[in-house]
Amino acid sequence: MVFHSADQKLQGPFEATVDKVKESFHTGEVKGTKSRAGLMYQIPYDGGWHPTKPHPPPADKVLSKDALKDQATKWAAAGIIEPDAAQALCFTSDYFAAGKSLEDVYVVMIGAGSAMGPFPKLLEMGATVVAIDIPGGWGKGGPRPTYTLWKRLCETAKASPGALIFPLSKVSAASLLQQAPLFRVTAWRDCASRLRSPSPSARRSRTCTRAPVVI
Repeated sequence: MVFHSADQKLQGPFEATVDKVKESFHTGEVKGTKSRAGLMYQIPYDGGWHPTKPHPPPADKVLSKDALKDQATKWAAAGIIEPDAAQALCFTSDYFAAGKSLEDVYVVMIGAGSAMGPFPKLLEMGATVVAIDIPGGWGKGGPRPTYTLWKRLCETAKASPGALIFPLSKVSAASLLQQAPLFRVTAWRDCASRLRSPSPSARRSRTCTRAPVVI
């Protein structure tokens, strides 16, 4: 496998060449504006899908607490979901009903903007998501520029009790498909973790910087 840097200045066998890449990333961060107090786990549900109701349930049609656990038990009994899935729903409902949150939970998501991913739910429950996806400069001038993906992620994070952390290369978010893919993103991930380390020596050893994000 041959590695080519983005500027084509480095070319050669992957393993021998990728180690020569010294750049890392800046760190962007968006902190949510909602409180983590009183979080309640809920899922959208309005009686099940039907051809006459092809759209998602309205925002006020949700299941939570005992209603959610009862429905999960019924789904498992009917073979709609596996028993362990029902148990997981019940456990999660009880966890947040006890006043807990995901405040100290960090989740690294590769492809954070995916339509079926847990990004919005993790933020809704107070987690910090370390997000990696296609950079915002891709698709500029086309019908689906990727800056709209990052705009959505940032807005979702800002309206939540959680937080979003992501790598920045100049003005656009980093991608695993470019920039010495795993090497540089992994180096940034380790650096981002040091920024939040309680150890002063770990923080002093960082080589990345945090960049403000304006929405």
